[in-house]
Amino acid sequence: MLDIIRKNAGSWLIKFILGAIVLVFVFWGVGSFTSSRMDVVATVNGEKILLSTYRQAYNNTVDRYSKMFGGQIPEAFMKQLNLKQQVLDSLVDQTLILQEAARLGIVVSDQEVQDVIMHIKAFQKNGVFNKDYYRRALNNARMSPAGFEANVRQGIEREKFTAMLNAGLYVPETEAKEHYMYNNQEINISYAMITSGECSSDVNATDPDISAWYETHKERFMTKPRIKLRYLLFSKAKIAADANVTGAEIASYYENNPSEFQEPETRKASHILLRIPQGADQGVVDEKKKEIEKIREEIISGADFAAVAKEKSEDPGNAKKGGDLGMVKRGMMVKPFEQALFAMKEGEISQPVRTIFGWHIIKLDKITPAQKEPLEQARNRIEKTLRKKQAARLIWEKANKAYDMIIELGGLDALADQEKLKIHTTDLFDETSVPAVLGANPSVKQAIFALQEGELSSLFEVPDGVLVAEVEKKIAPHIPELSKVKARVKRLVTDEKAAELCEKRAEQLLETAKTETLAAAASKFSLKVMETGFFKRTDTTGGGKLPATVIKAAKGLFQGKKYPDNVIKNGSVFYVLEFKAEKPALITGFEKEKKNISEDLLKNKQQMLLDTWLTDQRKQAEIEYKMKL
Repeated sequence: MLDIIRKNAGSWLIKFILGAIVLVFVFWGVGSFTSSRMDVVATVNGEKILLSTYRQAYNNTVDRYSKMFGGQIPEAFMKQLNLKQQVLDSLVDQTLILQEAARLGIVVSDQEVQDVIMHIKAFQKNGVFNKDYYRRALNNARMSPAGFEANVRQGIEREKFTAMLNAGLYVPETEAKEHYMYNNQEINISYAMITSGECSSDVNATDPDISAWYETHKERFMTKPRIKLRYLLFSKAKIAADANVTGAEIASYYENNPSEFQEPETRKASHILLRIPQGADQGVVDEKKKEIEKIREEIISGADFAAVAKEKSEDPGNAKKGGDLGMVKRGMMVKPFEQALFAMKEGEISQPVRTIFGWHIIKLDKITPAQKEPLEQARNRIEKTLRKKQAARLIWEKANKAYDMIIELGGLDALADQEKLKIHTTDLFDETSVPAVLGANPSVKQAIFALQEGELSSLFEVPDGVLVAEVEKKIAPHIPELSKVKARVKRLVTDEKAAELCEKRAEQLLETAKTETLAAAASKFSLKVMETGFFKRTDTTGGGKLPATVIKAAKGLFQGKKYPDNVIKNGSVFYVLEFKAEKPALITGFEKEKKNISEDLLKNKQQMLLDTWLTDQRKQAEIEYKMKL
């Protein structure tokens, strides 16, 4: 079981980084985590799903889709997904699975969690688990070790449960063969198409049509709220230029923050690794130890360590580099390796060391003792740090003082006149076109649009410094008069009527083809008939000739069913299809693909079984939704 999990550690476990529930801390041996927000969105058989859990899962899901779409998810896609309910349903499903796993007595040990995490390549340096890499990866994903390790535990529990659920499922060779023959059969499809644009000249959008359509669709034209700002900007760049750091301040910072300049002991090391397969019995472990002992004797007898490592080490990360691990600090390596390395003398070759990866021998090349970075070497870095801190303090002091004066004097203009400051203005903008000066912080945008006309904002931290704004003008959302959007409405009415007309023509074409042929029917409509040419049923584009939605319908056609039941619509284009011919698949390629086909079919069966089980569990479970999402 765990072998399967480990092999897939790079896929589902990395997804967990982006994904889910924060429960307990086990990996480093201490502590626990509980949500400070106890709002409950749902209960499953009395077990609570917290709002904080839901929000984390939802935000992570949005992040994934956002990356798929290059930063911004289309609004229509979000509505189609019904993402909020989708995320909640997945949390309910997960809870049901974990409850059943607990009922069945499925237990996951801390060692199993640790073992899986240590095999994730993203957390390894030179093939060895690295604690710094681990923490950095989780920080980048906005997850704590507690949350990630809890997800790993739950993932293992789910794997164990689904393994029990799927016990006995298999794919007979006859089923795999039928699947192969069907998918590798080639078909040829004839098709004719009518685009909505071809019918535009045959429709007339009259004024009554436009007015009637607008009355039933006017909400689609609701404008977004727009505002125009006047603002003062306290520039970060100008304030930073005024920041002054003395030598005494630099020296004081250096003395008062010793840990920041303390460089820990490092050891330059090399190693040779003989891997032990997961789940190997003691005989294999002992045999590998004998092999590593022979390699050590060879090196002690004078063989070059780097040359032997290149030839015999099974660490793909550094064997080619002669086993060189570079400079190693405490905390970078797994415990047995670290303990051995930091107990060695410079130039020494270790006895065999056993870790979860296998047997190692280590060569300690050099020891660099712990030392303190000299003040002169750290001076420039300290000065930059102090300037940054001083500038941050100064800019807020200046901004707060100015804000008090604005209130006292009665507005931006009075302060600007007295202090000879420049008031900047923006154009009218809505939430989709926020000026760059405001930055991308959603809380700033939300606060700005909550202001009323003439109202003064609070102080906002923006990319260029600190800003205070006044709403010069605010235009509330409204439905415009028809005259303002008539051209757009007419175009939409025309497109809709054209699509209706073209769909009717396509339906007439299909009915005529069914009694004659597609070629005969198309000639009556002055349409051209094209062919895809032969393509396999696994091809989703018909050799690049047709959209996937159309090909999906085409795959349902065969010699006994030459036409689909309905016209196939894809966007503004209507397709009429006709089955032309087929070529049976050759069985000769089956043996080569049998394994992959069987695995895919088994995965489908497993997913169907899990879906069926979840549907049944949902019917039996007491699921209560506590709030509207």
